[in-house]
Amino acid sequence: MQGGGIQTKRVLKLVLIAAVLVGIGAVIAVFMEYRRLTGNPEELLSDVAPNAELTIRNLNHTATREGFTEWRLSAEEAQYRGDERIAQLKGLTVIFFLEDGEEVHLSAERGQLDTESNNLIIEGNVRIRQGPLMMTTEQLRYGHQNRVIRTESPVEVSGEKMNLTADRMKYEIINRRIFFEGNVYGTLHGNFSI
Repeated sequence: MQGGGIQTKRVLKLVLIAAVLVGIGAVIAVFMEYRRLTGNPEELLSDVAPNAELTIRNLNHTATREGFTEWRLSAEEAQYRGDERIAQLKGLTVIFFLEDGEEVHLSAERGQLDTESNNLIIEGNVRIRQGPLMMTTEQLRYGHQNRVIRTESPVEVSGEKMNLTADRMKYEIINRRIFFEGNVYGTLHGNFSI
């Protein structure tokens, strides 16, 4: 009888050890999958079935090209429908990185990210800051292919050496050139560059 009890304890001990090892393996597998998906949100979005809806809180998205980080987006919330490939964003900020290390900071109430092209439509109290310049408008579009910001709504630009308003603006990030069109009014003081 005593030999059977020892044998039962030994089997029970092996079963418990096996269960613990399987549990640890499952936790590790879940953690690794979580790390993979959070490090690559595009993959998570591509797995969403058509007509499905997904809401992500505290979304971070980085756009790179040939190893260079071109911009980084953060949003308080992103809603995504699998059949649209468009993420609806709330409370967003974007940092555009220039090749010389300078940054262009953008913030807005809401926007849309095309997850295939990385193009953006940004709306609601839009503010763009680069160095001493601050630009404000209500809506703009960012074309990722050419790295161009365009606004079809009135824009105000202010800084130490200038104040300007216009009906429309085009900002070529790569060339660091800004074009203003329609009812352009302003004051420029001294020498400056962007």
